[in-house]
Amino acid sequence: GTSMVCCLLELFLSVLPPKALKALFPPIVSSVTVMLIGVALTGTGMKYWGGGVVCAEMVWQEHAKVQAAIADGYSFGPPFSSCTAGETSLGYGATQYVGLGFSVLCALVVIELFGSVFMKNCNVITA
Repeated sequence: GTSMVCCLLELFLSVLPPKALKALFPPIVSSVTVMLIGVALTGTGMKYWGGGVVCAEMVWQEHAKVQAAIADGYSFGPPFSSCTAGETSLGYGATQYVGLGFSVLCALVVIELFGSVFMKNCNVITA
């Protein structure tokens, strides 16, 4: 239901002239909204950069008190002790994950600086 209402709202806003849109959404409102979306996504991006959200959420299991509780017979979380991604089993923040994330970031910057207009528009897919 909500998606249908929002779809109709988007259709209505798409036919408004640019002057009316600027009156409804001044640049300060639009810029703050885009910035807040970026800030909210930063945490998730850092988790994926280090090896995935599952790996990041499992770091607590490596704490000394948790390890002592596991030794006493307590069980926490999923039944696996390390994070797996396909045939790779690396911990969160492994050098391979960080290097892969850094290489993607470098590719994004190079495409943004030296790429054609088409490549700049689809640089996230390309990198």
